Amino acid sequence: MARKKEIIQKEWDTAQENLTTALNKATKGVEDLTLTAKDVEDAQAKYDIWKTLLNESIVKIADWKNEKDKKRLEWMKYVETQKTKVDRNYVARIKELWTDAATILRKIAGREALTEVINQYGNDAQPKLEKVSEVVKEIVAAIKDRDAVAALQRHGAALNYLKGVTSYASKAGMKKLAADAAKVRKATLNEVDLNDKDLRTCFTKTATAYEKLTKVLDDLEPTIGELADELSQKEPETDNPDPLYKTHLKEIQSDYKEVVAFALSGLAKTKKNQAGVGSLAGIAAKTTADKADKVADAAVTIFENLKREYGAVDKHIQETIRTTSSTVTVKKKSYGITEADQTKTLAPLMNRAFALNYQAKAAFENSIDGLRDILEDMAARFGSEKAKTALGTVTM
Repeated sequence: MARKKEIIQKEWDTAQENLTTALNKATKGVEDLTLTAKDVEDAQAKYDIWKTLLNESIVKIADWKNEKDKKRLEWMKYVETQKTKVDRNYVARIKELWTDAATILRKIAGREALTEVINQYGNDAQPKLEKVSEVVKEIVAAIKDRDAVAALQRHGAALNYLKGVTSYASKAGMKKLAADAAKVRKATLNEVDLNDKDLRTCFTKTATAYEKLTKVLDDLEPTIGELADELSQKEPETDNPDPLYKTHLKEIQSDYKEVVAFALSGLAKTKKNQAGVGSLAGIAAKTTADKADKVADAAVTIFENLKREYGAVDKHIQETIRTTSSTVTVKKKSYGITEADQTKTLAPLMNRAFALNYQAKAAFENSIDGLRDILEDMAARFGSEKAKTALGTVTM
Protein backbone atom coordinates (compact mmCIF):
# COMPACT_ATOMS: atom_id res chain seq x y z
CA MET A 1 0.00 0.00 0.00
CA ALA A 2 1.41 3.37 -1.10
CA ARG A 3 2.40 5.69 1.70
CA LYS A 4 0.63 9.00 2.10
CA LYS A 5 2.28 12.26 1.18
CA GLU A 6 1.85 13.55 4.72
CA ILE A 7 3.80 10.60 6.20
CA ILE A 8 6.62 10.95 3.69
CA GLN A 9 6.77 14.71 4.30
CA LYS A 10 6.93 14.26 8.06
CA GLU A 11 9.77 11.77 7.77
CA TRP A 12 11.46 14.01 5.25
CA ASP A 13 11.28 16.99 7.59
CA THR A 14 12.99 14.92 10.28
CA ALA A 15 15.61 13.71 7.79
CA GLN A 16 16.17 17.29 6.66
CA GLU A 17 16.72 18.40 10.26
CA ASN A 18 19.12 15.52 10.95
CA LEU A 19 21.07 16.20 7.76
CA THR A 20 21.31 19.93 8.52
CA THR A 21 22.55 19.17 12.04
CA ALA A 22 25.19 16.77 10.72
CA LEU A 23 26.37 19.24 8.09
CA ASN A 24 26.52 22.09 10.62
CA LYS A 25 28.59 19.92 12.96
CA ALA A 26 30.95 19.05 10.12
CA THR A 27 31.24 22.70 9.10
CA LYS A 28 32.15 23.66 12.67
CA GLY A 29 34.71 20.85 12.62
CA VAL A 30 36.30 22.44 9.56
CA GLU A 31 36.52 25.80 11.34
CA ASP A 32 38.17 24.50 14.51
CA LEU A 33 40.16 21.68 12.82
CA THR A 34 38.33 18.86 14.60
CA LEU A 35 36.52 17.36 11.59
CA THR A 36 37.02 13.60 11.28
CA ALA A 37 36.14 11.02 8.66
CA LYS A 38 33.42 9.74 11.04
CA ASP A 39 31.75 13.17 10.96
CA VAL A 40 31.61 13.08 7.17
CA GLU A 41 30.39 9.49 7.19
CA ASP A 42 27.58 10.56 9.53
CA ALA A 43 26.59 13.41 7.20
CA GLN A 44 26.71 10.99 4.26
CA ALA A 45 24.41 8.53 6.09
CA LYS A 46 21.94 11.29 6.94
CA TYR A 47 22.00 12.41 3.29
CA ASP A 48 21.30 8.85 2.10
CA ILE A 49 18.15 8.74 4.24
CA TRP A 50 17.11 12.16 2.94
CA LYS A 51 17.75 11.09 -0.67
CA THR A 52 15.74 7.88 -0.25
CA LEU A 53 12.72 9.93 0.82
CA LEU A 54 13.30 12.31 -2.07
CA ASN A 55 13.28 9.42 -4.52
CA GLU A 56 10.07 8.07 -2.97
CA SER A 57 8.46 11.49 -3.39
CA ILE A 58 9.58 11.72 -7.01
CA VAL A 59 7.92 8.37 -7.74
CA LYS A 60 4.76 9.49 -5.98
CA ILE A 61 4.30 12.78 -7.84
CA ALA A 62 4.92 11.01 -11.15
CA ASP A 63 1.53 9.35 -10.63
CA TRP A 64 -0.24 12.68 -10.24
CA LYS A 65 -1.30 13.52 -13.76
CA ASN A 66 -3.20 16.71 -14.53
CA GLU A 67 -3.14 17.65 -10.86
CA LYS A 68 -5.44 20.46 -9.74
CA ASP A 69 -5.21 20.21 -5.95
CA LYS A 70 -3.35 23.28 -4.59
CA LYS A 71 -1.58 21.44 -1.74
CA ARG A 72 -0.42 18.69 -4.06
CA LEU A 73 0.80 21.26 -6.57
CA GLU A 74 2.84 22.94 -3.83
CA TRP A 75 4.24 19.54 -2.81
CA MET A 76 5.19 18.78 -6.44
CA LYS A 77 6.98 22.13 -6.71
CA TYR A 78 8.81 21.52 -3.43
CA VAL A 79 9.95 18.04 -4.51
CA GLU A 80 11.11 19.37 -7.88
CA THR A 81 13.23 22.05 -6.14
CA GLN A 82 14.80 19.49 -3.81
CA LYS A 83 15.50 17.16 -6.74
CA THR A 84 17.54 19.77 -8.59
CA LYS A 85 19.29 22.58 -6.75
CA VAL A 86 19.18 21.36 -3.12
CA ASP A 87 20.26 17.81 -3.89
CA ARG A 88 23.20 19.02 -6.01
CA ASN A 89 24.27 21.37 -3.22
CA TYR A 90 24.23 18.58 -0.65
CA VAL A 91 26.26 16.28 -2.90
CA ALA A 92 28.81 19.03 -3.55
CA ARG A 93 29.00 19.92 0.15
CA ILE A 94 29.66 16.34 1.24
CA LYS A 95 32.29 15.93 -1.46
CA GLU A 96 33.91 19.13 -0.20
CA LEU A 97 33.81 17.80 3.37
CA TRP A 98 35.75 14.70 2.35
CA THR A 99 38.42 16.99 0.91
CA ASP A 100 38.33 19.13 4.05
CA ALA A 101 38.71 16.06 6.26
CA ALA A 102 41.84 14.97 4.38
CA THR A 103 43.27 18.49 4.60
CA ILE A 104 42.51 18.75 8.30
CA LEU A 105 44.13 15.39 9.00
CA ARG A 106 47.29 16.72 7.37
CA LYS A 107 47.04 19.98 9.33
CA ILE A 108 46.60 18.08 12.57
CA ALA A 109 49.58 15.92 11.63
CA GLY A 110 51.51 19.11 10.93
CA ARG A 111 50.63 20.51 14.37
CA GLU A 112 51.69 17.24 16.00
CA ALA A 113 54.96 17.31 14.06
CA LEU A 114 55.54 20.91 15.12
CA THR A 115 54.97 19.97 18.77
CA GLU A 116 57.41 17.08 18.45
CA VAL A 117 60.13 19.30 16.99
CA ILE A 118 59.63 21.93 19.71
CA ASN A 119 59.88 19.17 22.31
CA GLN A 120 63.07 17.92 20.68
CA TYR A 121 64.62 21.35 21.15
CA GLY A 122 63.77 21.25 24.84
CA ASN A 123 64.44 17.58 25.55
CA ASP A 124 67.43 16.93 23.30
CA ALA A 125 69.19 20.09 22.08
CA GLN A 126 69.08 22.06 25.33
CA PRO A 127 70.49 19.30 27.60
CA LYS A 128 73.32 18.72 25.12
CA LEU A 129 74.21 22.40 25.08
CA GLU A 130 74.23 22.45 28.86
CA LYS A 131 76.51 19.41 28.82
CA VAL A 132 78.90 21.14 26.43
CA SER A 133 79.11 24.10 28.82
CA GLU A 134 79.99 21.77 31.69
CA VAL A 135 82.62 19.90 29.67
CA VAL A 136 84.24 23.15 28.49
CA LYS A 137 85.02 23.95 32.13
CA GLU A 138 86.65 20.53 32.46
CA ILE A 139 88.73 21.16 29.32
CA VAL A 140 89.97 24.48 30.69
CA ALA A 141 90.93 22.80 33.98
CA ALA A 142 92.78 20.00 32.15
CA ILE A 143 94.64 22.53 29.99
CA LYS A 144 95.65 24.45 33.10
CA ASP A 145 97.09 21.22 34.52
CA ARG A 146 98.73 20.38 31.15
CA ASP A 147 96.86 17.08 31.29
CA ALA A 148 96.84 16.25 27.58
CA VAL A 149 95.00 12.96 27.95
CA ALA A 150 92.13 14.53 29.91
CA ALA A 151 92.02 17.66 27.73
CA LEU A 152 91.78 15.66 24.49
CA GLN A 153 89.22 13.27 25.93
CA ARG A 154 86.97 16.07 27.20
CA HIS A 155 87.47 18.12 24.04
CA GLY A 156 86.28 15.16 21.99
CA ALA A 157 83.32 14.69 24.34
CA ALA A 158 82.33 18.35 24.05
CA LEU A 159 82.41 18.21 20.28
CA ASN A 160 80.44 14.99 20.29
CA TYR A 161 77.68 16.63 22.36
CA LEU A 162 77.79 19.69 20.12
CA LYS A 163 77.50 17.46 17.06
CA GLY A 164 74.10 16.39 18.35
CA VAL A 165 72.91 19.99 18.24
CA THR A 166 74.10 20.92 14.72
CA SER A 167 70.81 20.04 13.02
CA TYR A 168 68.88 22.13 15.56
CA ALA A 169 71.07 25.19 15.01
CA SER A 170 70.63 25.59 11.24
CA LYS A 171 67.55 26.43 9.21
CA ALA A 172 68.20 23.52 6.87
CA GLY A 173 68.54 21.18 9.83
CA MET A 174 65.37 22.48 11.46
CA LYS A 175 63.45 21.93 8.21
CA LYS A 176 64.73 18.37 8.00
CA LEU A 177 63.66 17.68 11.58
CA ALA A 178 60.20 19.04 10.76
CA ALA A 179 59.98 17.13 7.47
CA ASP A 180 60.95 13.86 9.18
CA ALA A 181 58.40 14.39 11.97
CA ALA A 182 55.70 15.18 9.37
CA LYS A 183 56.58 12.18 7.21
CA VAL A 184 56.03 9.80 10.13
CA ARG A 185 52.50 11.21 10.35
CA LYS A 186 51.88 10.93 6.59
CA ALA A 187 52.04 14.72 6.19
CA THR A 188 54.52 17.02 4.46
CA LEU A 189 56.71 19.93 5.47
CA ASN A 190 54.03 22.28 4.07
CA GLU A 191 51.73 21.32 6.96
CA VAL A 192 54.31 22.33 9.59
CA ASP A 193 54.29 26.00 10.56
CA LEU A 194 57.99 26.85 10.52
CA ASN A 195 57.15 30.42 11.50
CA ASP A 196 55.48 29.32 14.72
CA LYS A 197 56.53 31.70 17.51
CA ASP A 198 57.57 28.96 19.95
CA LEU A 199 59.59 27.14 17.30
CA ARG A 200 61.37 30.33 16.25
CA THR A 201 62.18 31.08 19.88
CA CYS A 202 63.62 27.59 20.40
CA PHE A 203 65.60 27.84 17.18
CA THR A 204 67.06 31.27 17.93
CA LYS A 205 67.98 30.31 21.49
CA THR A 206 69.66 27.09 20.31
CA ALA A 207 71.46 28.66 17.34
CA THR A 208 72.83 31.47 19.51
CA ALA A 209 74.11 29.07 22.19
CA TYR A 210 75.54 26.76 19.54
CA GLU A 211 77.43 29.59 17.86
CA LYS A 212 78.79 30.82 21.21
CA LEU A 213 80.00 27.36 22.29
CA THR A 214 81.48 26.68 18.87
CA LYS A 215 83.55 29.85 19.19
CA VAL A 216 84.70 28.84 22.70
CA LEU A 217 85.88 25.48 21.40
CA ASP A 218 87.47 27.08 18.34
CA ASP A 219 89.43 29.39 20.65
CA LEU A 220 90.67 26.35 22.58
CA GLU A 221 91.68 24.53 19.40
CA PRO A 222 95.28 25.86 19.14
CA THR A 223 96.07 24.76 22.69
CA ILE A 224 94.38 21.39 22.16
CA GLY A 225 96.46 20.98 19.01
CA GLU A 226 99.67 21.71 20.92
CA LEU A 227 98.82 19.17 23.61
CA ALA A 228 98.02 16.56 20.96
CA ASP A 229 101.38 17.21 19.23
CA GLU A 230 103.26 16.93 22.52
CA LEU A 231 101.54 13.69 23.34
CA SER A 232 102.15 12.18 19.91
CA GLN A 233 105.85 12.96 20.11
CA LYS A 234 106.32 11.03 23.35
CA GLU A 235 107.43 7.44 23.37
CA PRO A 236 104.53 5.11 24.19
CA GLU A 237 104.37 4.15 27.84
CA THR A 238 103.81 0.50 28.72
CA ASP A 239 104.52 -1.94 31.50
CA ASN A 240 105.12 -4.69 28.99
CA PRO A 241 108.90 -5.36 28.73
CA ASP A 242 108.62 -7.30 25.46
CA PRO A 243 110.58 -5.39 22.74
CA LEU A 244 108.28 -6.68 19.98
CA TYR A 245 105.19 -5.53 21.86
CA LYS A 246 106.76 -2.08 22.29
CA THR A 247 107.52 -1.97 18.56
CA HIS A 248 103.94 -2.89 17.75
CA LEU A 249 102.58 -0.29 20.14
CA LYS A 250 104.73 2.40 18.55
CA GLU A 251 103.59 1.26 15.10
CA ILE A 252 99.94 1.60 16.08
CA GLN A 253 100.70 5.01 17.61
CA SER A 254 102.17 6.06 14.25
CA ASP A 255 99.04 4.81 12.49
CA TYR A 256 96.87 6.95 14.74
CA LYS A 257 99.15 9.94 14.18
CA GLU A 258 98.71 9.47 10.43
CA VAL A 259 94.93 9.46 10.84
CA VAL A 260 95.13 12.70 12.87
CA ALA A 261 97.35 14.30 10.22
CA PHE A 262 94.91 13.28 7.46
CA ALA A 263 92.01 14.72 9.43
CA LEU A 264 93.88 17.98 10.10
CA SER A 265 94.60 18.38 6.40
CA GLY A 266 90.98 17.59 5.48
CA LEU A 267 89.66 20.04 8.05
CA ALA A 268 91.88 22.81 6.67
CA LYS A 269 90.57 22.14 3.14
CA THR A 270 86.97 22.04 4.39
CA LYS A 271 87.35 25.35 6.23
CA LYS A 272 88.95 26.93 3.18
CA ASN A 273 85.85 26.06 1.18
CA GLN A 274 83.66 27.26 4.05
CA ALA A 275 85.30 30.68 3.82
CA GLY A 276 84.19 30.75 0.19
CA VAL A 277 80.56 30.92 1.28
CA GLY A 278 81.05 34.36 2.80
CA SER A 279 82.92 35.57 -0.27
CA LEU A 280 80.17 34.31 -2.57
CA ALA A 281 77.50 35.97 -0.42
CA GLY A 282 79.25 39.31 -0.96
CA ILE A 283 79.35 38.74 -4.72
CA ALA A 284 75.73 37.60 -4.79
CA ALA A 285 74.55 40.74 -3.03
CA LYS A 286 75.95 42.90 -5.84
CA THR A 287 75.28 40.61 -8.81
CA THR A 288 72.92 41.23 -11.71
CA ALA A 289 70.33 39.04 -13.43
CA ASP A 290 72.69 37.95 -16.21
CA LYS A 291 75.12 36.52 -13.62
CA ALA A 292 72.62 34.86 -11.30
CA ASP A 293 73.08 31.42 -12.87
CA LYS A 294 76.86 31.68 -12.44
CA VAL A 295 76.38 32.49 -8.76
CA ALA A 296 74.13 29.43 -8.46
CA ASP A 297 76.78 27.27 -10.16
CA ALA A 298 79.41 28.61 -7.76
CA ALA A 299 77.21 27.78 -4.76
CA VAL A 300 76.82 24.20 -5.96
CA THR A 301 80.58 23.93 -6.56
CA ILE A 302 81.36 25.11 -3.02
CA PHE A 303 78.79 22.66 -1.64
CA GLU A 304 80.27 19.75 -3.57
CA ASN A 305 83.82 20.71 -2.53
CA LEU A 306 82.78 20.93 1.12
CA LYS A 307 81.03 17.58 0.90
CA ARG A 308 84.02 15.98 -0.80
CA GLU A 309 86.62 17.25 1.69
CA TYR A 310 84.53 16.44 4.76
CA GLY A 311 83.56 13.11 3.20
CA ALA A 312 87.22 12.22 2.64
CA VAL A 313 87.99 12.77 6.33
CA ASP A 314 84.97 10.80 7.45
CA LYS A 315 85.70 7.94 5.05
CA HIS A 316 89.37 7.72 6.11
CA ILE A 317 88.46 7.53 9.80
CA GLN A 318 85.77 4.97 9.05
CA GLU A 319 88.25 2.81 7.17
CA THR A 320 91.06 3.10 9.73
CA ILE A 321 89.93 3.49 13.35
CA ARG A 322 86.18 3.95 13.82
CA THR A 323 84.85 0.38 13.79
CA THR A 324 85.96 -3.08 14.87
CA SER A 325 86.59 -3.92 11.22
CA SER A 326 88.64 -0.77 10.49
CA THR A 327 92.19 -1.55 9.39
CA VAL A 328 94.10 -0.03 12.31
CA THR A 329 91.60 -1.47 14.80
CA VAL A 330 92.08 -4.95 13.36
CA LYS A 331 95.87 -4.57 13.46
CA LYS A 332 95.74 -3.25 17.04
CA LYS A 333 93.75 -6.29 18.11
CA SER A 334 96.07 -8.71 16.32
CA TYR A 335 99.03 -7.16 18.17
CA GLY A 336 97.28 -7.67 21.49
CA ILE A 337 97.56 -4.04 22.61
CA THR A 338 96.12 -3.89 26.13
CA GLU A 339 93.26 -1.67 27.24
CA ALA A 340 95.60 0.17 29.61
CA ASP A 341 98.07 1.01 26.84
CA GLN A 342 95.26 2.02 24.51
CA THR A 343 93.93 4.41 27.15
CA LYS A 344 97.34 6.00 27.80
CA THR A 345 98.74 6.16 24.27
CA LEU A 346 96.07 5.63 21.63
CA ALA A 347 92.78 6.97 23.06
CA PRO A 348 93.92 10.63 23.13
CA LEU A 349 94.91 10.42 19.45
CA MET A 350 91.65 8.68 18.61
CA ASN A 351 89.74 11.42 20.42
CA ARG A 352 91.70 14.03 18.49
CA ALA A 353 90.89 12.36 15.17
CA PHE A 354 87.19 12.13 15.99
CA ALA A 355 87.17 15.76 17.12
CA LEU A 356 88.72 16.88 13.83
CA ASN A 357 86.22 14.73 11.95
CA TYR A 358 83.37 16.46 13.75
CA GLN A 359 84.79 19.90 13.06
CA ALA A 360 84.99 19.08 9.36
CA LYS A 361 81.40 17.86 9.40
CA ALA A 362 80.27 20.98 11.28
CA ALA A 363 82.07 23.23 8.76
CA PHE A 364 80.20 21.43 5.98
CA GLU A 365 76.76 21.48 7.61
CA ASN A 366 77.08 25.01 8.97
CA SER A 367 77.77 26.25 5.42
CA ILE A 368 74.49 24.93 4.03
CA ASP A 369 72.30 27.74 5.39
CA GLY A 370 74.55 30.38 3.85
CA LEU A 371 74.58 28.65 0.47
CA ARG A 372 70.81 28.17 0.50
CA ASP A 373 70.31 31.85 1.38
CA ILE A 374 72.35 32.76 -1.70
CA LEU A 375 70.37 30.38 -3.94
CA GLU A 376 67.01 31.54 -2.57
CA ASP A 377 68.07 35.13 -3.23
CA MET A 378 69.01 34.33 -6.85
CA ALA A 379 65.72 32.52 -7.36
CA ALA A 380 63.63 35.28 -5.78
CA ARG A 381 65.34 38.33 -7.29
CA PHE A 382 66.14 37.00 -10.75
CA GLY A 383 64.01 33.87 -11.18
CA SER A 384 67.14 31.82 -11.76
CA GLU A 385 66.10 28.29 -12.72
CA LYS A 386 69.58 27.01 -11.90
CA ALA A 387 69.23 28.41 -8.39
CA LYS A 388 65.82 26.78 -7.98
CA THR A 389 67.21 23.42 -9.11
CA ALA A 390 70.31 23.80 -6.92
CA LEU A 391 68.13 24.18 -3.81
CA GLY A 392 67.28 20.51 -4.25
CA THR A 393 70.99 19.65 -4.17
CA VAL A 394 72.32 21.98 -1.48
CA THR A 395 70.70 20.42 1.55
CA MET A 396 71.43 18.35 4.63
